[in-house]
Amino acid sequence: MEANAGVTLLFAHGGGFCKDAWDPIVRRLQDAPLLAGRTDFETFDFSWHGSQRDESVAAQVDRSNPEKPRVSHPAQDIVTWAPQEVWRQVQRIRAEQRARGQSGTTPLIGIGHSMGAMSLWKTEVMHPGTFSGLILFEPAYGIVTPENDFTVDFMVLLALRRQAKWYV
Repeated sequence: MEANAGVTLLFAHGGGFCKDAWDPIVRRLQDAPLLAGRTDFETFDFSWHGSQRDESVAAQVDRSNPEKPRVSHPAQDIVTWAPQEVWRQVQRIRAEQRARGQSGTTPLIGIGHSMGAMSLWKTEVMHPGTFSGLILFEPAYGIVTPENDFTVDFMVLLALRRQAKWYV
């Protein structure tokens, strides 16, 4: 990172991906003459993704209704924890900027896909003015409808029928 960056781009990946998904895009942007020497590029892994993979908390399966089994795990509540992680990243970036002698007000643009897009958006709603701009691809949202319930029933039943063994 350069001490006199003109803008910081914060990339937030979608669910099931990791920060490396942004690598080809970051490489192309780093080669863009318009951004050369003036841009910091920041990527990170959300919890339970990429370098933050964590299997220490087991999912709990509720089979009390055989027609509608459910699986619960802290990772499910993305609308809560994912924006909190984005906020921590923003705080880290601002602290690093201040440590380099910057004012901590370098323009920050959030770029996100799906879960990452939702997280950036919600962070801006919770902390207005955090971002100078947002570029959001397919933002996920947490609206629950009867159709969602049917889809969850179907997916959980299929997952529970799979073999519980990995082959390497």
